[in-house]
Amino acid sequence: MTATLAAPTTTVTSLAFTATRPELVAALTTVGVAIGKRPAVPVLGGALFSVTDGDLTISGFDYETSARVVLRDVGHADGTLLLSHAQVTGLVAAVAKGEKKADADRLRFTMTGTPAGAILTVGGYALPLEPLDLADYPMLPVGTDARQEMVVDRAAFTALATRVGAAAARDDTVPSLTGVQVEVAEGRLTMATTDRFRLAVGSVDTSAVDAFTASVLVPAKMLGAVLKRLVGDHLVIGFDSGMVTFACGDVTFTTRAMDGDFPKFRQLRPAPADVTTTVTVNRANLAKAVTKAECLADAVESHRGASVHLRVTPEGVHAVPPVTGAVAPLIPCGVVGDDLTIGFNPGFLLDLLGTFATDDVVLRFTRSTRPMVVTEPGVDADGDVFWHLLMPVRIPS
Repeated sequence: MTATLAAPTTTVTSLAFTATRPELVAALTTVGVAIGKRPAVPVLGGALFSVTDGDLTISGFDYETSARVVLRDVGHADGTLLLSHAQVTGLVAAVAKGEKKADADRLRFTMTGTPAGAILTVGGYALPLEPLDLADYPMLPVGTDARQEMVVDRAAFTALATRVGAAAARDDTVPSLTGVQVEVAEGRLTMATTDRFRLAVGSVDTSAVDAFTASVLVPAKMLGAVLKRLVGDHLVIGFDSGMVTFACGDVTFTTRAMDGDFPKFRQLRPAPADVTTTVTVNRANLAKAVTKAECLADAVESHRGASVHLRVTPEGVHAVPPVTGAVAPLIPCGVVGDDLTIGFNPGFLLDLLGTFATDDVVLRFTRSTRPMVVTEPGVDADGDVFWHLLMPVRIPS
């Protein structure tokens, strides 16, 4: 890690706090994003509980990502404890067994900690907990004066990250392709992912006190887990010495940027002047036709898993199963330009269509051996709001 780290105190003091079950469940679930299920070292399975001035902070850290949740005005005595995350989570869940949810949510948990150990009290039970050794716990990342921050609309950022994430690689054959490239320039934040067969790119406006540029690669799986735990209207994103911070309300995640170089993705997009065919088609109709063509191909053993062919004519598009002599119904739509027949992996094509919410989508082609670019209607051929590129599959002659 860099110098932007802070070590927890190594003293177990007389910590005390009282919190409701929903508060504890939400906080423990959130910090669990940064705690491994089977940590190589026992202390990495710990959740750090710290009370300062009446506020309880619960943290988790796995050397790559840290998570921190603050529960306001629940503390009775300042102090710090490191406890097994799995054990505390298990006890909080077990106490609710046999209770109606409304009754379980009314349960209040009080934890007290001394140098001899900790006690979790709830519903007449007093449950002893053995603290982990704080001396062995790694230093937590903290911000520095060099950190640059911006504010984005959380809902817009989450929606875009979900759309872009569809194209991230699922295996780590090329580790950098499992990440989301995050770039900041001219007041806009751009995200991009690719698995070499498809590429998704989108941008959102930001609000920053000082204009700056940044470019980092963030683990896609981690980002997806983080976004599920954030609530609130505004998301603060900070860039600092190879670390990226996502803060929303009383929840903060900090993760180490990935090593490796992300492909220069902008040059992969065909220039508007090279587009020879443009199709505006109903998204649901195209998805239905592709699904049916895929199923028909799978019904023929020799064609199972084969590509689906899009045949573009002046009247519209046909999604044709790759069976010799097969024909398919016409999907009437707007076509401008040349006729074209091009093959695609049907699963990738359906994933692509699923990243859009508009009734129609616009498909742009150059030729049958070059990638297709898909956008929403009304977006210029070189617009950067959101675009999805898909490589074709060669059609046997």
